[in-house]
Amino acid sequence: MNDKTGRSSKLRLLLLFLMPGIIILTVVFEIQTNIEKNRANTDASVIINFMKEECVRYEKIYAQDDMEDQFSIEDILTGYKVERAGIIVLTDGERIISSNDLTMRGKTVAENPYIQAFNSYQESKKLVRISKDGKVYYGKYAKCGQYSIYVFLPESEIFIERGMVMAYVAVFYLAAWFVLICVHRKLEKRRIVNLEYQHNIIDAISRIYVTNYVVDLKQDKFEIIRAPEQISQIAHHFKGARQITDAITQYCIGKDYQEGMREATNLDTLQERLRNKEYLNYTFQDTVGAWHMLTALPKRVMANGEIETVIFVVQNIDEQKRRELEYQNQILETAEEARRANAAKTEFLRRMSHDIRTPINGVMGMLNIGDHFPEDMEKQKECREKIRDAAMFLFELVNDVLDMSKMESGEIELEHVSFDLRDILKEVSSLIEVQAVERGIAFNYRPEEGKHWNLIGSPLHLRQILLNIAGNSVKYNRENGSLNLFCREVSDSNGYAMFEFGCADTGKGMSEKFQQHMFEPFSQEENGARTNLGGTGLGLSIVKKLVEKMQGEIDVVSEVEKGTTFTIHIPFKIDAEEKERKPEKEEQEQSIAGVRILLVEDNELNMEIAEFLLENENAVITKAWNGKEAADIFQKEPEGSFDVILMDIMMPVMDGLTAARTIRAMYKRDAKTIPIIAMTANAFDEDRKRSREAGMNGHLAKPLNIQDIIGTIAECIQCTSS
Repeated sequence: MNDKTGRSSKLRLLLLFLMPGIIILTVVFEIQTNIEKNRANTDASVIINFMKEECVRYEKIYAQDDMEDQFSIEDILTGYKVERAGIIVLTDGERIISSNDLTMRGKTVAENPYIQAFNSYQESKKLVRISKDGKVYYGKYAKCGQYSIYVFLPESEIFIERGMVMAYVAVFYLAAWFVLICVHRKLEKRRIVNLEYQHNIIDAISRIYVTNYVVDLKQDKFEIIRAPEQISQIAHHFKGARQITDAITQYCIGKDYQEGMREATNLDTLQERLRNKEYLNYTFQDTVGAWHMLTALPKRVMANGEIETVIFVVQNIDEQKRRELEYQNQILETAEEARRANAAKTEFLRRMSHDIRTPINGVMGMLNIGDHFPEDMEKQKECREKIRDAAMFLFELVNDVLDMSKMESGEIELEHVSFDLRDILKEVSSLIEVQAVERGIAFNYRPEEGKHWNLIGSPLHLRQILLNIAGNSVKYNRENGSLNLFCREVSDSNGYAMFEFGCADTGKGMSEKFQQHMFEPFSQEENGARTNLGGTGLGLSIVKKLVEKMQGEIDVVSEVEKGTTFTIHIPFKIDAEEKERKPEKEEQEQSIAGVRILLVEDNELNMEIAEFLLENENAVITKAWNGKEAADIFQKEPEGSFDVILMDIMMPVMDGLTAARTIRAMYKRDAKTIPIIAMTANAFDEDRKRSREAGMNGHLAKPLNIQDIIGTIAECIQCTSS
């Protein structure tokens, strides 16, 4: 098939080359022939006119009978030469009287075949073609009196320029064709470059548009530019653009989008919908769920605005659409999170308002009751105990809220220190046992044997987890209930030991509904517990976040009125360097009696409380009411006048951090060594860090506890002296 097509193309090219040439040469041939015939006719006419004049002259001479003139009719053509080497013959009708061809003289007309052949054209006034014995002449005849004049011009003499002209025309034609071919090749090369450029553009566009087809709205034609095999098969089996587009919608478009696609590709309304528009778009999913976008573009628009053809292109936007949907989902999730955050904030403020106002109401109420019974010491004692309980609840609430805040902001930093797990378990069990005995709850603690007790981790947070879980078991237990606390080593590998901590009680238990959100902040199943100062509802949230931060897991099994069991698994790194347990040091009773303290506090109530606590332990107090006053006192007093400085942080004139830096910069021997201990209500790690950076040695969080004060002062003084 390709060879036949190639031969046919070559034949058409050959005909295209020959036909114009043949026509041009034929026309030139005819024109040149006519030109040369006219020229020969003119030449023959000139000769005949010359002969007529000579004949007339001869007759005049002959009439005068001028004997001196020997001129005769036979001598007319003697020596006469014709430009075209033609033959001139003068006859009297029977014999040849004169001729420039001497061989003809004296012969009869009948003996000359050319004259005989010419006589049949005597009536013609034009140049006559005579062919005789393979020779061709063009001649002309004229009558002059009794004489007849014949002029014969050989064909080769007449058409002497025709061959040259034809050769020139042929050369010019070939040259023109050569130039035309060169121009054609150049244009073809440029066309091929343009086609390649267009092909590259189409190829690039095709990478974007997986399907491209053209629809003729008038003739209902469907032409595929590029399309998947499925659409090509549909176009092959169906006829007409309307049938094909309907079939594409039926077999290639997802069911949820078929109706919309039919509206988008409705060829009957498409022209009106595209009027004064550059394009129309429709986004859809195909039968496999991939996202695409159909675009209809006017291709041929008439002067009156009527659209004849439309290009349809289909782009795969699956990845883009999925990113868009994902982004939209993220926006919705973010909006939902913001809504939940606002709701949580509102709920937090509501709960905090309730939880803060409740113990404050208890404090103020007990104060009023105490004032009403000033002489009743038993009532006074009862009121103080209840005030103390309410204050402890407030303190616990604030600590839990601060812990949750640090959890949410990621500020909780786990320790990485060596510790003996048995010490933590002993401390926790001792504290819980006291609480359980007070409530009449049977407490049982059985530490199981394990291979590894010396570990590396965060004992402070482990203690917080265990106290919280066990404390809840005491709070929500019932009278004469029981509580079992246990710990065992589950496994060890790669230098880590997995421990299981358990706390089982026979308390009220939790419903399945509450268990679904029991780790959410402020979650409590019974609101009455809050009223009775039973808890803040933050403990389990803190426990879960701490366990997860320690790479552990927590599991809860609970049944209403039967009890609850918490099981916690936490991995700890084994302390390989600590082979044997260090012997417990005997606790030494610490005292601050006689210790000289510079107490810095701007609040009168706090100053009174701190002064009472310290003087009650026989410490010697010097008071300062802001940081500048404290720095001035320390500067003025002799070296060694104070053993320690207790410095509040938030103060007017000069804050505690600035005062500490000022003292450390003084040119006194004890300015660099005197212990400076911060007293602040700010309990965040960041505050402790800022205190250390300012040159402070310790940190006491308010409300102040005398045992913490004594321990911190003793530790700082011991470190300084050593």
